[in-house]
This record gives sequence, structure tokens and C-alpha cells, in this order.
Amino acid sequence: MYGWLPVVLGLFLIMPPKRAVLWSFFVAWLFLPMAKYEIPKLPDYTKMSATCFGVMLGIVIFDFGRLTMFKFKLIDLPIVFFCIVAPIATALSNRPDLKLYDGLSEVMALSTAWLLPYLIGRLYFTDLKDMRTLALCFLAGALAYVPICWFEARFSPQLHRLIYGFHQHHFVHADRGGFLFSFRPRGFMQSGLMTATWICSAALIAWCFWTARTKIQFARWTVPAIAVLCVLGMTALIAKGMGALILGFGGFAVLLLTRHINTRVFMIALLAVAPMFALTRAQDVWNGDTAIAYIQAINPDRAWSLQYRFDNDAVLVKKAMQRPVFGWGGYGRSLVRSQDGERTAITDGMWILLLGKFGFAGLFAFMLALAMPTILFVIRYPPKMWLSSSVAPAAGLATVLAIYQVDCLFNAMENPLFFLIGGGMCSAMTSAMVVARRSKVAAERTPIDPSGQAAPSPSGSPGFGTPVSPARSETRPA
Repeated sequence: MYGWLPVVLGLFLIMPPKRAVLWSFFVAWLFLPMAKYEIPKLPDYTKMSATCFGVMLGIVIFDFGRLTMFKFKLIDLPIVFFCIVAPIATALSNRPDLKLYDGLSEVMALSTAWLLPYLIGRLYFTDLKDMRTLALCFLAGALAYVPICWFEARFSPQLHRLIYGFHQHHFVHADRGGFLFSFRPRGFMQSGLMTATWICSAALIAWCFWTARTKIQFARWTVPAIAVLCVLGMTALIAKGMGALILGFGGFAVLLLTRHINTRVFMIALLAVAPMFALTRAQDVWNGDTAIAYIQAINPDRAWSLQYRFDNDAVLVKKAMQRPVFGWGGYGRSLVRSQDGERTAITDGMWILLLGKFGFAGLFAFMLALAMPTILFVIRYPPKMWLSSSVAPAAGLATVLAIYQVDCLFNAMENPLFFLIGGGMCSAMTSAMVVARRSKVAAERTPIDPSGQAAPSPSGSPGFGTPVSPARSETRPA
């Protein structure tokens, strides 16, 4: 872990900065240990904090000019509010129990976990070509996990213990029963749920490539998309993540219906699931009985697990609603404990964790920051273009971000890679919107001769009315 910082700097030394960023984030997330080291007065040292600090240091040393070209935009407001404004407002609203110092400590922790990956994504991934690169890296990481998943599904999740000396999660959750493949694989991620979500998300991206009739190319190797889809689909099944499978099929249904009906409604509905769930649960409008009854008919064990989560959420919501705007702050103040100090309710979902700590202000800022890339994608590209060869990778990533937001309703699993992708998509979509707007204005100003053709500029060179080339414009830094 401590040796990863110089490794990241070494990558910047031998690679172009963009490639160094990709290698740093994806290799760290997929293969470094799930460990946390506490450093006094600094954020916890984890594989992602090490990566973020190393990448930012590499940018300052090797690519500082790109950092100076960054321009703050309105689309950055949600993530800035969540990581900077909300923690300070929470600390000030909980005085004298909390002080400004406590708010600034939360700012450092949230900025390391979410804001820095988002900023790095905004800096380096600025067009559809970059979205394709991110999608290919996502697929490459999932394919690298295929042998790991098959091995651990057969022999139990032991690789993290064998290499790093400890289990990253309770082993009891790994035994799922069944014939031959009876364990839930984890690899080097936080839990089997996270691994299953990664594989299902990659399968969805592979489906987008296949539907767009485009092959998947890794460096010099070209692989048929249908082969990648089949391999990842079978791996998703043995990963034994029912929630991940449901989310994967939900994303698939959204893209399929969007393609055949040619409407944005389904993606908008998917984006609305998380905020509507949080509102109805927090206001006790919906208790989840209908969902539990439906799952009960399919898998009683999963229905019990869902009931357990809903029961704990109900207890935590009562505590959160005592400070609904900015929440209770950190140090476990939003948790519910007995007189002996023991926790009486378990925090499973990211939404209830954020609601308790930062109130509705922080929760909805987080949701909007995660949804913003997909919103911009929906606005920029009409549905008929979503599964074209150039746009399909971005469509897959936008859908993956949307289903990750739904996953946060049931699991509190931080995955900064999604904010790296989200930051890149925000840059790519805003750049594409600027190009489209300039092209439209230029086309309207181009004089038309009587034959219906655009008249050339007097000098014979491209004039003021010449449309801006998307290929050239979209590659500008955000």
C-alpha cells in the first residue's frame, strides 16, 4: 500500500498522463488490498486515497498545464456542495457538539473519496473516444476477474487472504450453497456484492458493444463482443449476486426499451428510482412490504435479507428525521445505540448513511452528482443514437452510473471509479453540447446560394460560418 505512491509516479514517468491515470485507478481498485490505515489529522490511507494522492502529485509534476486549464462549471456544483459545503454546514448546525474543525475533517475525507476522482475524470476524459476507452478499461478489468471469480466460486474466496494475509469481509457471507460453484467470489474488492455488481455492469457494457455491431479491441487484440458478453454473463451467474443481477437486467431492459420505443422516459424513470425511494422511505410513505412479498415468492432467504435491511432503515430514519436538513455529522452520531453503547441498527445502504450524517441536503447533492453525467447524456443524445457505434460505450457507462445509484439504496459500498467515470462523462457531454451548439449557429449563418448549396467563404478558406469539426473540438480539455 505505501509503495503504491511511487508506483503511480513511475507510471506517469513512463506513460502518457491519461494512460497512467487509467492504469493507476483500475489496477489499484481491482488488485490492491482492502485495507485502511488511520493517519492522525488526515483521511484514512486506503488504496483509493493512495491512488488519488499519487495521481494528483503526478499531474502537478508531469502535466501541470492541464490542471491550470480546468474551468469550474455549473455541473460541478452538486459534487462541490456534497464534499465541501454540506460537511461544513452540518458541523455548524450541530454546535457546540461539533466544531468547524470537524466539518473540515469530513471535507478532507469526502474530497479524497469522491471529489478527486471526479476532478481527475473531468481533466482527462473529454470526448466520446475517451468514453470508449473507459468502457474498454471497465471490460478489461472484468475479464481479468473472470478466472478469479470462477476459482473462488469453486474453492471459496481465499485469494485476498492468501496474498495479503486477511479476509476483507466476513467469510460467513461467502457460502451460498449450490452444486459445484457454491461460494460467492470477492477477488480483492470489499465484498462479493461489489464484485457481482462489477461483473454485471461490465456485461451490460459488453451488450452495448454487441448491439452496436462493433468489436471490442484491447491494444492489438480484437475480441468479438458476443464472446465477451457470454463470458461475463456466465460469470455474473456464478457470482451469486441476486441484487446485482436484478440491476443488470433492469439496465438491459431500459436500453432495450429505449432502442425500440425511441423515448428517454425509461432512463429518466431509472434515475428517479433513488430519490423517490429515499423520499418515500424517509417519510414512511412506503414500507417495502410489496417488494418483500415479491422476493419471498422467488427466494425466501433474499426476502429475509431485504426485510432485515428495511427494518434497520426504519430505526435509523427516525433518528435522522430529528435533524433532517443537515444531519448529525460524523463520529457515529447518527447511529442508534442501546444504553450500553451497542448498536441496535445496522447501516447497510449508502442513502441512510448519508441521510443520517448530512441530512437531505447532503444526500440529494450526492444523488445529483452521481446522476448528472447520465442526465447530460440523455439531454445531448437522442435515443436513436444510443446504440450507434460511436455513442454505445457512453450509453453503457451512463446506464451503469444510474444502476450504481440504485445499488447505493441497499449497499454502502464506496466505488470511486464510478465518480472518475462520472467526471469524464460530464466533460464529454458538455463538450459535445458546445460543439453541437456552435455547429448549429454556424450552419444558420452560412449563406446559401440559389442552388441550395452553402456558399464558400470569399477567401476560399473556411469562413466564420463553417461548422466546427466535432472530432477536433471534443478533444479540448474541459
